[in-house]
Amino acid sequence: MQIDTVIQTTVIANQKIGFWQRAMLRRAHPTSIFIRSAAALWIFPLIWWHEWQIALIVTIVASAAASTATLRMNYAAVATSWLGRVALLHLHPINVTLQSIGAVALIYGLWSHEAQTILAGGSLIFLGHCWGWRDVDERLEL
Repeated sequence: MQIDTVIQTTVIANQKIGFWQRAMLRRAHPTSIFIRSAAALWIFPLIWWHEWQIALIVTIVASAAASTATLRMNYAAVATSWLGRVALLHLHPINVTLQSIGAVALIYGLWSHEAQTILAGGSLIFLGHCWGWRDVDERLEL
């Protein structure tokens, strides 16, 4: 999907933004990034210690807090910001697939205390980001 098309649609009418674009823009909001990053600092050791119930509670609370904090955000403003444009660029199916598989591998590696699995999961997540970044210079004129 062309990032320019998504941004133009977003700027013209907020209600025309698709579900996945809205979700990605919410995750790109600085408040959401901060909340989810702080939660990850708690979730990773909890998974390592096999405290999955507490990790799940932290995940749910952090997701609810991030969603509440971005409830009334201006999607058009975020979509036209540098961070929003990069987030929308990362919505490519290959990017999402690689990062999802990497997240599952990372969580499994933390649970099973397998360094190679943790590294493989983290590498897949970064590979997914690299897939999204391959067009950044061209599309965002960096």
